[in-house]
Amino acid sequence: MNQTKIYRRKSYAFSLIEVLISLFILSTGLLALAGLQIKSIQTSHHAYLLTQATLQAHDMAERIKSNPAFNYKNTTNISNKPDCILRTCLPKEIAQYDISEWQQNIALLFPEGAGSIKENRPNNFTVEINWLNKFDPKNHHNYQLEFDL
Repeated sequence: MNQTKIYRRKSYAFSLIEVLISLFILSTGLLALAGLQIKSIQTSHHAYLLTQATLQAHDMAERIKSNPAFNYKNTTNISNKPDCILRTCLPKEIAQYDISEWQQNIALLFPEGAGSIKENRPNNFTVEINWLNKFDPKNHHNYQLEFDL
C-alpha cells in the first residue's frame, strides 16, 4: 500500500467568523462612544442654560437694587417699553424698561423662557427664570435667586 503523507498547512489568515466578531465588538464600542457624545452635548447645553439663567437673574437683581425708588413687586410683563437710553426716565419708567429688556433677553436665550419677580416680604425679592428642556420636553427647569435690597 502506498501511503501518502498529508501535510496540513497552518492557516495564517483570519476566518470570516473572527472578522464578524471583531466588527461586532468594534461597532458596539463606537455606538457606546456616540451615546456618550450625545449625553455630553445635552449636559453641556443644560450647563450653558443654567449659566445664562444665573447671569440673567443677577442682572435683574442688580437692576432692582439700582432703582430702589420703584417697587418691582409681582411684575412680570410690560406692554410698552419706554426709551430710557435717549431720554431721562422716572423710576417707574426705568423699571418698565428694565423688565422689558430682561424679558426680551430671556425670550431670546431660553426655549419657552419666562421670568418673574416676586416680593416675599419688604425689601426681599425672588427672581425666577423658567425654561423648557428641549431634549426632554416634559421637563421644565427653573432658577431662583432670592436677595435683599
